[in-house]
Amino acid sequence: MKELKEQGFKNVTGFESGSDIGGIWDIKNTRSTCWPQLYANISKLNFAYPDFPWQFNPEKELYHASIKEVYDYLHKYATVFKLLDDIQFHSKVLQITPEKVHLTEDGEQKCAQWSMEYVLNGNKKKKRPLIVW
Repeated sequence: MKELKEQGFKNVTGFESGSDIGGIWDIKNTRSTCWPQLYANISKLNFAYPDFPWQFNPEKELYHASIKEVYDYLHKYATVFKLLDDIQFHSKVLQITPEKVHLTEDGEQKCAQWSMEYVLNGNKKKKRPLIVW
């Protein structure tokens, strides 16, 4: 979303089926497969957005982030780059066609239209391709 906005796209909207960002890193999310004691299996040096490095002291902190640290990092990123207001929570995308996006919002089916759609899905249960119109 950040990259699209920086490239000049207007009205960028993200859809999140849960009540918060973070996906599997949000242990309050019922679809999360994580547990409170979990640590990422990749170091903070490699698990970061290029323009938003982890702020940590390697002499005093672990190189691998806990689930809470990852969740906090994602929230900080979304806050710093002002992405939260552009995310439509409790919205599950059901289908995308070149003409419309079919979704549920708070359980109610809706249909919306955008000029371009990108699908980015982090859910490992079902892989979905990147779609661009």
